[in-house]
This record gives sequence, structure tokens and C-alpha cells, in this order.
Amino acid sequence: MKKALPIVSSILIGAVAVGIGMGIFLKKANDDRARLADAAEQATRESQQAQDISQRAVIEANRKLTTANEEIMKAQEALKSIKEEQAMLARAEPLLPSKGTTLKGWKEAINLTLGLSIKYPETSDVETNDPQALTIASLSKTIGSSSSTPQTRWVSITPYNERLEADLMNMIATSTPVLFSVKNHLLNGIRGTTEGTDATEDVYVLRIQNAGQPTHLIWITSPVATKKTSSLALDVLSTLDFQQ
Repeated sequence: MKKALPIVSSILIGAVAVGIGMGIFLKKANDDRARLADAAEQATRESQQAQDISQRAVIEANRKLTTANEEIMKAQEALKSIKEEQAMLARAEPLLPSKGTTLKGWKEAINLTLGLSIKYPETSDVETNDPQALTIASLSKTIGSSSSTPQTRWVSITPYNERLEADLMNMIATSTPVLFSVKNHLLNGIRGTTEGTDATEDVYVLRIQNAGQPTHLIWITSPVATKKTSSLALDVLSTLDFQQ
């Protein structure tokens, strides 16, 4: 029995040593597993971040490409409009101020916001002159007074408005396309008559175009219905001047 005790003691000591060694090994293994798990999680996060960054880069690149294509299309359309305008200018009838005494005594209206001026007979006066419109009306004398007041509007110039242009054109019963040019600006529109008016009373609805873009809308008739209405309207239009 006494001989067996050292052997048992040795076995127990060895078992304890093995147990301690296994505990250290297991702890190290657990630590390594936790470290590897953290590393794997970090790698996953970095991979996701890289994917997000890549996705944002793709989206941004696509956005820039779309914007660039839109700008190219706009530039192509603008160039096409300018070429079409130049072709129409070559066919347009130039309006030049009449020589002699036709414009003698005429007054001038200037609208800085619209960027233009126009001359008109002394028998009319400016009715409206603001950023929205320049209008001219014929003068009417009040009975018993030496003064005159604007009565019938016969010239209207506004910033270009597609809906207003359509409305004005719809008011004309019969119409003919016309093309004029004044100071290298194209006047493109129609000439006709309105219902219930003298057939000699021409009415013009014209858009002013420059550099391929419509800039202003003109409605012009005559303060009186005469056979020279068309000539008077064109004489007035010929005095248009534009700010550079």
C-alpha cells in the first residue's frame, strides 16, 4: 500500500498538470476564436462599406453621365434652333424705317426690362410700360378738354409666353404665315384679321427670336381701319431696337 501511494500521487499530479495545460490551451483557443470572430466581423463591415462606397460611386457616375447627356442634347437642340433661325432670317423680309417724312414727329417708348424700344405716331401714347408689357394706345380727346387720353390699344409687346401666343392666334379668323427681320432679330408669326373687323385691318401676332430662342411676343394692329393699316404696322415694327 505504501508503495502504491507514490504512484497514485504521480498520476494525480500528472492529471492536474494535464488539466492545467488543457485549461490554458482551451482559454487560448477561445481567445483565438474570439479574435478571429472579431476579425471576421471587421472584414465583413469593411467589405460592406467598400460595397456601399462602390455603389455610391456607380450611382454618382451614372448621375453625371445622365446630366452630361442631357446637356449634350440641350446643346444639340440649341444649335439646331440657331441653324433653323438663320435659315428663316435668310428668307425673312427685312423691315427698314421708311425714308422721308413718314416717321417725322414720332415718339419713342423704351422698356429697359424688356430690353427694347419702339417708335409710334404722335396720335398715340404709351398705355403700359413695365416689366410685364409695353403697350401703346391711340389718343382720344375728351369733349371740352384740350388733353387726350389713351383709348384703343393697338400695340402690345410682352415677354414670350407660349400660351398667350396660342390665345392671340386663336382670335384671328384668317391668317397667313409671315417672316420679318429687324436688327438681325427674327419676327416669326402670322398676319390676319379678327372676326367683326374690317377686312383691311391687319392683325399681326409675332414672336421675336434671337439666338434660337423666342424672347418677346408682339400683337399689333392699327389705331384705325384703313387700307394703309399693314403699312403703318410694319413702319412701327421697323423702328424696333434692341439692347445688346
